[in-house]
Amino acid sequence: MRTSVKAGLLGAWLLNIALVNAVNGDWKQDWEKTVTAAEKEGEVTMYAQSRAGVGKALLAFKDAYPKIKINFVGGSGSDLAKKIMARSLPDPPTKLILILG
Repeated sequence: MRTSVKAGLLGAWLLNIALVNAVNGDWKQDWEKTVTAAEKEGEVTMYAQSRAGVGKALLAFKDAYPKIKINFVGGSGSDLAKKIMARSLPDPPTKLILILG
């Protein structure tokens, strides 16, 4: 699997872990494992709509995790879905989140 695909999936997985485990389970331990893996990978790709607050969130993430580079891909919901599906993804994609609205 290409590194950029792995990084994109890891970025989505970071959000997935944060959201799912905030509701149930020991999310802190899983989050630390995820951050360690992301730091080792060096970068993540985030697909999201360019809305108010996204820039601040990205800056806050960069401040909190300076070892992880964020590759931000913005666009409308349908454009983002097309961009993601155009990539080579595992079947089925197991760690993928779209932030749409």
